[in-house]
Amino acid sequence: MNNKKINRFKEMIWLAMDDDTILYKSLIPFDLDRYFYDFYESGNIKKEYVLLNQLLKLLGNAIIDESFDIHELIHKNYHFHLDKKGEDNPFDISILSYDDEIILEINELTNGYYLKTNAFIMDNLDKEYYFMSKRKIHVIDPRLNKDLNDLIEINLRLKNNKITQLITEEKGE
Repeated sequence: MNNKKINRFKEMIWLAMDDDTILYKSLIPFDLDRYFYDFYESGNIKKEYVLLNQLLKLLGNAIIDESFDIHELIHKNYHFHLDKKGEDNPFDISILSYDDEIILEINELTNGYYLKTNAFIMDNLDKEYYFMSKRKIHVIDPRLNKDLNDLIEINLRLKNNKITQLITEEKGE
């Protein structure tokens, strides 16, 4: 479906994702990219982590590429718990596949950060689509040479062909 509102919604999601601290250029959210890198480097990579890595890349690409049919590749549910010894931020990740939507839920368990979206198959404007994220981002103030540690919440919704956006920030230490 080629709709200006859907295209604008995807553009807003991409702008939120494009910040390296929210979604890296490899389309892997949060610190998961570092997890995968460490697993590969240490030789402790498991096949379910390779699968998760590829699924997250496919989902990230499906958000920005309209012609990509994600349902052809993801047609069952996946649940992952990612916990690396010595790390204090385990993740629970679910990829849920239904007849008319795919839902991605990533929860960083230690800090309460999350990414939740169903913005992969947007073919029905009577349905509500969403992209919600909560994450601390590290912004360096060059005048103060200080990390401001802003906590950012993004709540984007497309419902009845109308886009709503709520972005909240809380200053850290």
